[in-house]
Amino acid sequence: MTDTIPVGEFDEDNNQYYVYLGNKWRAEKPSQISNGAAFESVVFHLDHTIVAGADNTTADIIPSHCVVSAVTARVIAPIVTDGAASWTLGVTGASGRYGSQYGLALNSYAIGVTGQPQAYYSDTPLLIAPETGAFVSGEIRFAVHAMVPTPPDAV
Repeated sequence: MTDTIPVGEFDEDNNQYYVYLGNKWRAEKPSQISNGAAFESVVFHLDHTIVAGADNTTADIIPSHCVVSAVTARVIAPIVTDGAASWTLGVTGASGRYGSQYGLALNSYAIGVTGQPQAYYSDTPLLIAPETGAFVSGEIRFAVHAMVPTPPDAV
C-alpha cells in the first residue's frame, strides 16, 4: 500500500496550517489520513434559557452519527426553582446520564463524563430536570464533547 506524504503550507491571513492530503488542500487535522477519512474531536455549544415547569428539553445539540464522551455545562444566569435544590442532566430515556445534583447558582458547573463512549444515531437534545419541584427561570451554557467520523473521500 502506498500512502501520499502530506505537503503543508501556512496561510498567514487565516492563521491556519493547510496540508495537501490525497486530492485537495485541507485545514490541518492531525487525525486525518490521506484519503480524507478522519475521526475528529469536536465540541458543540448551546445556551439554553430555562422555561418554567418540570423538565426542559434543549434544541438538538448532539448531532447524528457521533460518539459523545462528556457533556459539560455552566450556569450563566442563576437558576430559580420552586422547591428544587439541584438539577439533573441527560437525554430522553436516560435522564441522569450526564449527572445529577448540579448547582443552581451563577457559575455552578456540570462535568458529566460517560462511563463509556455513547453513540447517537440521530440529532438529539439534552434533557434537564429539577431534582424536586419545578424550574422557574435561568440559563445554562452546554458543551457536548464528541468524536465525529468523516468517511473517505469520494472517488
